[in-house]
Parts: sequence; structure tokens; C-alpha cells
Amino acid sequence: MAEVFGVVAGALSVAALFNNCVTTFEYIQLGRHFGTDYKRYQLKLDIAKTRLSRWGEAIDINNDPRFTIDEPQDKSSRQAQAIMEEIGLLFRTLQKSSERYAIDALPEDLRLLQIEDMPPVAKNLHKRLDEIVKHRTKKIGLLKKASWALYDGKNFDKLVGEVTGLVDSLEKLFPVEAARQNLVQMEIEEFNDDEPSLRALQDAAEDTDDVLLEAVSKQLDTYDRVNYVNHIQNDGDARVRVGDEWSDAALVVPGGRGLRLRNGAGSIVVKGSSATHVGNSYGVGCVSCIDKWNTYIAYRYGITIMASTTLRQWMRDISPFLLLLVTISTLGPLQFGFHLAELNAPQDVISCRVSKSSVGSRLSAALHSWTSSSLSSSSSNRAVTTTALPNCIPMNDAQFAVVSSMFTLGGLIGALAGGPISSARGRLFAMRLTGIFFVAGSVLLTLGTSIAVMSIGRVLSGIGAGAATVIVPIYISEIAPPRERGTFGAMTQVSINVGILGTQTLGYFLSSEPTWRWIFSVGIVIGALQLVGLLVIPESPAWLATNKNVSQAKRTLQRIRGKHYDIEEETAFWDSGVTSPEEEALLDESTTPISPILRRASTSSKASGKSNSHLGFFDIVKDVQYRPALVAAVGVMCTQQLCGINSIIMYSVSLLKDLLPINSALLTIIISAINLVTTIACSPLPDKLGRKTCLLLSIFGQGISALALALSIVFGAKILSAVAVLFFVAFFAVGLGPVPFILASEMVGPEAVGAVQSCCLGANYLATFLVAQFFPIINLALNERFGGAGWVYFIFTGLAVVCGLFVLWRVPETKGKKDADEVWGRTRRLD
Repeated sequence: MAEVFGVVAGALSVAALFNNCVTTFEYIQLGRHFGTDYKRYQLKLDIAKTRLSRWGEAIDINNDPRFTIDEPQDKSSRQAQAIMEEIGLLFRTLQKSSERYAIDALPEDLRLLQIEDMPPVAKNLHKRLDEIVKHRTKKIGLLKKASWALYDGKNFDKLVGEVTGLVDSLEKLFPVEAARQNLVQMEIEEFNDDEPSLRALQDAAEDTDDVLLEAVSKQLDTYDRVNYVNHIQNDGDARVRVGDEWSDAALVVPGGRGLRLRNGAGSIVVKGSSATHVGNSYGVGCVSCIDKWNTYIAYRYGITIMASTTLRQWMRDISPFLLLLVTISTLGPLQFGFHLAELNAPQDVISCRVSKSSVGSRLSAALHSWTSSSLSSSSSNRAVTTTALPNCIPMNDAQFAVVSSMFTLGGLIGALAGGPISSARGRLFAMRLTGIFFVAGSVLLTLGTSIAVMSIGRVLSGIGAGAATVIVPIYISEIAPPRERGTFGAMTQVSINVGILGTQTLGYFLSSEPTWRWIFSVGIVIGALQLVGLLVIPESPAWLATNKNVSQAKRTLQRIRGKHYDIEEETAFWDSGVTSPEEEALLDESTTPISPILRRASTSSKASGKSNSHLGFFDIVKDVQYRPALVAAVGVMCTQQLCGINSIIMYSVSLLKDLLPINSALLTIIISAINLVTTIACSPLPDKLGRKTCLLLSIFGQGISALALALSIVFGAKILSAVAVLFFVAFFAVGLGPVPFILASEMVGPEAVGAVQSCCLGANYLATFLVAQFFPIINLALNERFGGAGWVYFIFTGLAVVCGLFVLWRVPETKGKKDADEVWGRTRRLD
């Protein structure tokens, strides 16, 4: 294979070395792992080449006799010759590294990206920079070259970084500042009226060419912020925002060169209740853009004008089939919430402390006779019929705490097992398995006659719940469109809250002997519905792609997205397989671009060199790449519980019954309803404000509310206590409710997400167990020690402070980051 620098007779002049170094940039190609960042990386190469050529042009390297002789006479020229040879050696070293990688790499890993793959603006910028450089160099045929590829971001950074440093040294040897500034201005003039190109140039020049970056920034600052539209037509409540003003009439187009490229549109038609924004960060330039159905306005000349997302727009983006999948899959987390709170309201009835609750007695009495006959069994002598199930099961506080906390023990088992099972056998198989555990646990709870049977039922339900809360967030993350990923991610917590509200409401009406068993029997029905629904939903496309079933993965993703969606961008980086012409025709029908959420099925896993394997617990603990994500995700999951939410969800009826002026069971329903409504209302916040911001707001709000609750209970301010409880739950919904279920899948690639999610949920259930088991004990001990009640919430206030500091220092922001490498600010690795 030809090399960058071949063996030639004698030394080369500085000019010859310069021309060969600049020309060598043209032979470098980038591998598929650079993905959607290809545009930026290629432009950084172009700018590094342009900067080197600028230095040569500034010192007139091809005409100055000092640089055209093979053996320079002056010291500075000899140093320049050595630096050029060092750049050449760098090229050769990286080429050899790529050749070694190619020996063992899979064929699909060697696929190269092409200039034609770049967006129009970037492609045009690349060609124009190339023309500038060609005018500054001379072709020399002494050295033989061949194209070669960079496959690794680490080697790319090394190349650009070291070339930049060596050019710095050249500029210090021959300081020609005035000439260099003039050349930069000439480069800028090539794009004087092309704002999109200048902005792309500004982005790529960062950390590569400070002089160019400064000049481009100054040029952009001189532009007037002109926003205009030739004609606006609107119907109904539709609005158009041009610049900073909302308008519903045609605007006059100002004169001046280049205005067609600055926040301008030829014509916009908006209907319904949509809102279109022209100007600023929303994009520039569009001719005859039409928004008939509140959809995102079509691309024109590579530029977009964005309409705001209305309900109709959202429904257009989200297929009915996707909504069905989310509804069925979230029945798992719904049952988590259902079983988590199912003992709260009927606690005193089940444990034989009272025969019926203070409310719902009429409904309970009406159902009593049917319950007795339905839950009875006949002996072999049909003349004798006895009631098989006792009306209650005697338990003291410690025994009831054990039964209650058994759910979290099962949850711990399910959480630890759910990730590996879903990675090895698929998300769908694992979700079906959870349905079996839910049904089995609910049957034992419904028919339970002793503490042991009730405990086993709680363990089985907990196993299903623990596994569901690992698997379902992963499944939803892998099927949801990236733009709505945060919203759909919140559906896990929404469904949990629906389950909590449902079981609290049932408990309000059915907490009496023996109708409390009906609460558990509803769990059988929900579990059965889940099992039936799981018969019709498909496997996760990302899991299929990761397991080398790319053809089926594409068909499944197309079915989920709808036939008019273009899935090419997000499937392009899956492990490439040969698709049939029919499949390609199907994929080419669609037109709407989708951001690369499912791309992680290939890029992150390939980047770590483990695309064909799934990592276990010890793998992620030993690997320093995954350790920060594991610590952050586990810490956030523990924070969710240690801030005290389940002290309200699991024990609010008994905790508040003597403290507040209204019925505690009714207050619990109100709390659950507020939790649900707030969770739904706050579901867009992680996408708007960021995951970390929502977490910090949530922790701060819960800490303040816990302090207010403790003080109000201690000093007997009952109304303030009720308000503090409501705010305590509402702030939980802002961040601690939905965000922890999103983070794990965003901080690691799919090869590790199962193991990390299992660890997270395992830690979550361990923390839940501590709260479930010891909250009533510590609460009672503190009340006896200090007198009164409410002292335990001072502990939750302190824990909120500690957890807030942890999130502030150890948890990264994942909003808007396309993969784990970008979240942690590292280059992809291929080792």
C-alpha cells in the first residue's frame, strides 16, 4: 500500500514538504463511526488544512529561495523543515494505526463516509475551502500517496490537535501577522453574504483556528438582525412570529444584498392553531413554505422555518401504533404503583385492628355477601360449605412492615434480573415474564390466609414490578421519536401514579372485611390484560439491530413510525445488512427526518468495541468508561427514594389520620391525584429545562416541603401540614419522579444499559426497602423520644440537602446529547 511519505533520494525542501503536507489532507477519509458529526469533523480537517496553507501563502513559501532549496541555510528555515517533517511523520503514524485497525475490523466497520453525504451548506463550504487551498499550493510528484481513513475520534483529535500546535510553532518562527490577517479577510469574503456557511465555519473553527474564528464572529456581528416575509396568510388562531414581533399581515421586504439569506421567507400559510417563528435560532430562508396541518414546514434549500408543536402536530408525529405500544408496555409500571400502595388504605382492616374503614362501608356491605360466596370452597361433602378465607389476618406494626417491605425485596430481585434477561432474550420476552409474576402475586394476595402467603404474594408482585421498571423505560426510549423522548420517558412515572391513584381510590371504598380482597383481585385483571396486550406488540427495533437482525429491525421501526416517515438516518448506523429492493423502496417513501435515538444500537456499542455482546454488572464496574454513569444513575435512583416520597405513598393513611382536619384516606386520594396531574403537566420539563435542572428543582422543593411538614406537625398547624404534603408530592413530580427512569438509557450505550438500569433499580428498591421497613419504626421511636409527631421529616430534609449536592456535582446534563460519548465529553473509542 502506498504511504503518505514514501522513500525518496535526499532531503526535501521546506516548500516541497509544505505542499505534500497540505495535499495529504485531501487523501484522508473518515469512517462510519463519526456518524452525524461527520460534517463538523470534515470541516475541522478542512480548516486545519486551510490554516497551514495560509501560513505558507503569508511567507510566500513557493517563491522564496530560502524555502525552495533542499538544504536550508538559516536556522529558522531548518526548524520549519523539521516541523514539516514532524507533520509528515504524524500522518504516517496515524495511517499505520488505521491499517492495523482494518486488519481485524468487521467489513461494516470499514465503511467510509463520503463528501456527498454532507448537508448542502457544509458540502459547499468544503468545496470552497478546497479551492482556496489549491490556489496556495503547487503539485509535486515526488511522493506517492493513497487514500487512507481515520476510524477513531481519538486519532482525529490527535491529528488536528498536533497539526494545530505545529502550525502555531511555524507562525512563531515566521511572524507575518499582517499578511495572515489579510488572507483571513480574503477567506471571509468568499462567504460574505452566506450566513449559513459562516455559521458552519464558526462552529468548525472553534479550538482549531482562533484567528479565523475571531474574524468570522466579527463578520456575523455586523449583520443586521433582519427578519422578513413577503406575504403571510393565516386562518383562525394561527400566528406568525417574525423576529420579536407577532404579525398577521404582510411585511415589506427591506432592500439590501443578501437579505434573501437572512431570516426571510417568500410566503407562509399557517392554519389551525399553529405558531410559526421566523428568525433567530428558528432558521432562515424559505420560499412558499406551507403549514397546512400544523406540521413542521418542509425543507427548502436546506433551511427550515419551524412551526411550534401543537396537539395536532404532536398527533401527526406520533403514530397510533406507537401510542398503543406505550399504553400496553406501561401497564407494567402501572402495576408497580398499584402494588406499591395497595396496603396503604386497608392496612388497619387487613391487620384486624378495625372491621371496616370510616368510608365506603355501604359499598362494602353490598359486596360482602358476593365476596363470601365467591371466595369460598366446598369440601368433598357438598352438604357442608364453609368460608375458606378469613376476614382479616392479625398483624402488629412490625409484622405488617415486613409484609409491606417484601414488595421491595421482590423488586430488588426483579430489578437485578430484569436487565440481563431483557438484554439476552429481548425486551418483549422480559415484559411478558413480568406479567406472569404480576398475576401470580395478585392471586396469592387475593387468596392469602396468613402472613407467609401474603409475604410471598408481595414478593412475586415485587419481582414483576422491579423487572418492569427496568425494562419498560428502556423499551419506551427505544421506540419513541427522539423529539418526544423526554415526554414519553415520563410516561413510566405517569403510569406508576395512575396505579397509585387507582389503588388508593379502591382502598377508599373497599377497606372493610372481607371486601379488601377485591383490591388485590383487580391486580389479577390488570396483569391478564397486560399479558394479552403483549401478544400484539413487537420487539424493540434497537434490540433487534444490536442482535444482528437489522432487516426485521428496520421493518419494525417503519411500522412504529408510520409508512411516511424516513427512518434512513437512524438506521444508517446500525450493523449494516443487505436489504432487499422492496425494503429499500419502503424506507425511501418517507420524508420526515428523525433524530438518532435508536442510533445508539450501533454507534455507542460499536464505539466501545462491544457491539455483539451485552455487558454485565462486573463489566461495567471494572470499566472506567461506565463507572461515572453507574455512580450517577444509581445515586439518582437512591435520591428518588431517600427524599421520602414513599413515606407518603405507603403510610399516609396511618401517618396523617390523627394530624389533619380531613379524612386521611380521602387526603391520600387527593395527594395521588395531584401527583398524577403534576407528573403529566411537568412531563415536558425535562426536554425544556434539562434533566439535571428538573432534578435540582425537585430536590430543593421536596426538602423545603419536608421541613415545612415537620415544623407544621410538631407545632400542630394542621392546614399547613396538608399544604406541605401536597407540595411535597407535587415537587416530586417535577424531576425525581420521571427523570431517574430516563437517565440510565441516556448515559450509556445499549450494550450496557440493561446492566446499568438493573443496578439502578436494584439500588432504588433497596432504598425503598429501607423506607418501607424502617420509616414506621423510626417515626414511632422519634415521636416517643421527643413527643408529638413529625420529627422523621427533619431527617428527610437533611437527606434532601445531601442528595442535592450529589446531583449538582456528579450528575451530567443529558438533554440534547445524542449519545453517551457526548454526555461525558469523550471521543468514541474502538479498542
